[in-house]
Amino acid sequence: MEIPQIDISPLINGGIEEVHEVITQIKMACEGISCFYITGHGIDESMIADVMKCGQDFFNLPMDKKVNLSLKKSSAYRGYIQLGSERTASKVDVKEGIYFGPDSSSDDPDVAACEPMLGANQFPDEKELPGFEATIKAYMHKMSLVGHAMMKGLALGLELSDDFFHDKFNPAFSLLALWHYPPVPAELDSWGVGPHTDYGVLTLLIQDDVGGLQVETSNGEWIDVPPIPGTFVVNVGDVVEAWTEGQFHATIHRVKNSTSKHRISAPFFFQPGLDCLIKSLHDVEATDSACKTSSTKLALNKPFKFGEYVLNKFEKSYGKR
Repeated sequence: MEIPQIDISPLINGGIEEVHEVITQIKMACEGISCFYITGHGIDESMIADVMKCGQDFFNLPMDKKVNLSLKKSSAYRGYIQLGSERTASKVDVKEGIYFGPDSSSDDPDVAACEPMLGANQFPDEKELPGFEATIKAYMHKMSLVGHAMMKGLALGLELSDDFFHDKFNPAFSLLALWHYPPVPAELDSWGVGPHTDYGVLTLLIQDDVGGLQVETSNGEWIDVPPIPGTFVVNVGDVVEAWTEGQFHATIHRVKNSTSKHRISAPFFFQPGLDCLIKSLHDVEATDSACKTSSTKLALNKPFKFGEYVLNKFEKSYGKR
């Protein structure tokens, strides 16, 4: 089985006939393997290269410089995650990383319960990594535009209005991570990250030329998702599966470390606002009063606030703030 490659430029630039073809391709991918490449996204290759260089430069910093930006020091789950700090599928993840998100606060009472997810980013010193902060912020802005275009495609694929999801992502609560997967000896039974699904909506991933990403097919077979220059890998998250009651599947994926090379990747997690009520798209009766905190995937069939859900995920992974 091959991973589909979809040119989404009609979603960004318009064109009725071309958009119809793109929608069909996205729908087929989401109902099938739920992983695909996108081209025609409008992000310059030079910007992609700059982001990957940011990752390389950051992870090459001395450990004390990285730890100084530790996520444990943040009031908003922004910052550096040390090697071996996370577990997936009961095994320690062999990776290190850093999270960035919206620099924001809110007076909205619907968001108040999720206040620990709001706050300032932690960036390396400008003197040590010149241009790092500006590059990351510019990239996140550009990727938000791609995310909105993708949600337009999903909406049309579900026979909804093209702006159905717009208000749910305005403002969005999107996160960018930089991940470093160091080489691991072949004899060790370890993974950069074990089998899992992403908790959010869409993950738009750039990866270097090392490879290691795999997705699981419906028959339980694992297949490689090799890097293709100029493309993003799109993974579907749990929230999309909840919205569509399983019509679109969350992507089960994992990352195998190389035995000899360092791997860098940069996933952009396009996610709705913290106050967004997640419910079946067919459930017109569900209201905030029916909202329940969703802490496991089994609870994804209940109406729940996205902010409470994502806060629960981060508290389990990194502790309460």
